[in-house]
Amino acid sequence: MGNRRRSHAKRVWHALASSNEGVDNLQGYRNDLKIFGVDQSFTSFLSFTDAIAKGPIRPITVREVALPLDPAAFAEQAIALRDGLVAAGSIADTDKVMIRADEESEVESLFIAFTNALGERPEGVLAVHTNFQNEGEERSWKSGEVPDPSAYADGRHR
Repeated sequence: MGNRRRSHAKRVWHALASSNEGVDNLQGYRNDLKIFGVDQSFTSFLSFTDAIAKGPIRPITVREVALPLDPAAFAEQAIALRDGLVAAGSIADTDKVMIRADEESEVESLFIAFTNALGERPEGVLAVHTNFQNEGEERSWKSGEVPDPSAYADGRHR
């Protein structure tokens, strides 16, 4: 929202909140609190479990694993963990591993560590942070946004 619109919205909200007009007027001002009449014949529900069974969502397993804090050691151990899951048939070799970091500097450190640890292996590394410019080379790429995986035949970012 632009500064002028935000300022106007703030003034209106303050005026309504400090008046005696009550909460009903405040709800009328805020779109997200309006109730909409929707014909039930045009709605449907798909539970998370059903979505996994029907395929739009892949099943996931979240495991807490103690890994080292040093980026290079972390990358080596994470790759070994993934390799073990592939060897056991728990995941496909095309499945992705996603790792979240809090700070841009941590994303950068992990990007370098995973790029070095993977070496000449066919798997790639994609680091995403809003401050990154799109740059890199095959199997080692930084981007300011998550790329569309459908742009790649095998779903891997090159």
